Amino acid sequence: MKKFIKGRWFPLVAAMGVVAVVVFVMVLLGWRITYAPELENSWDAISAVAALVGVFASFAAIMVAIWIPKRIADRQDKIALFEKRLQCQMAILSMIKWSNYLYSDCRTYQDIIFGMGVFLNFPKWSEIPQYVEKSMHDFMVIFQTDIMSGRYLFDDFDEDLIEKAYDLMNALVISILVLRDNQMGDKISKETEKSISDLNKICNEINNNTIPKIDKALKIDADRR
Repeated sequence: MKKFIKGRWFPLVAAMGVVAVVVFVMVLLGWRITYAPELENSWDAISAVAALVGVFASFAAIMVAIWIPKRIADRQDKIALFEKRLQCQMAILSMIKWSNYLYSDCRTYQDIIFGMGVFLNFPKWSEIPQYVEKSMHDFMVIFQTDIMSGRYLFDDFDEDLIEKAYDLMNALVISILVLRDNQMGDKISKETEKSISDLNKICNEINNNTIPKIDKALKIDADRR
């Protein structure tokens, strides 16, 4: 029923219902379709019916004028919410993919940077030599905003788990900033290996528990559009 009310045919059906009610009331008041010219028309009844029809028409026009903008605004709000939720989901998924890559294929610090470009869409390191620290900071702030926005967008969002993953991710990024260029090809340290392992563990938990809930919310959004 709700789907029908929100469908494209509901306004037409509603208008037909209003017309049917008006005709029914007119019939009760004595209105008839006459063809014989010798029959006398009651002008008082005609005037009353005309006034009543005018009232109904005005009411219907007001309701349509209110309903259509509200309908458009509600749809725009739903589209905006869907886009924000999708943006949050994509950010979290990119972090999970980056984590999986680091855990399975990362050997050097250069591999970490390569994975950031592939999975997190971070600019090429060679293109930002004099602005590395600022670019990295700005990137991480925007990324944090995207993944943590789920606290406002989803009813069942594990904020603490996502925040733990981001903190580990941020720590890995900081560990790269303190390195010199000639150290990028070095093998990652045991401490970095542990950070990668911890991040991957948390990301797997997010993928198994949080992502299905986000997928469900997005499916509901898509069905409502």
